[in-house]
Amino acid sequence: MFPQCQLDHILKDDTFLGRLGTFFGKVWDLFVYMLGCSYVSAAGAILLLTIAIVFGPSKVSWKKRLLIGILHVSAHLATALIFMLLMELGVEI
Repeated sequence: MFPQCQLDHILKDDTFLGRLGTFFGKVWDLFVYMLGCSYVSAAGAILLLTIAIVFGPSKVSWKKRLLIGILHVSAHLATALIFMLLMELGVEI
């Protein structure tokens, strides 16, 4: 978990699309922070990616396995970060 404080800037935008843009911008910032600054989380993501590639469908090429693994792990990481940010936002509200 990456504790987030002062998330009220997400709710200050007047439009719903503005709030969504700010929210997903924060999710992207967290993703970059996780891979760049948190070595334990980056190692976990690399391990998850390796497992997703190795245990992918054996009848497809390595390029397709790599693509499937990257998409799968990205979906998991994005979902985890979105839920974490929603939980932190709910606590702050």
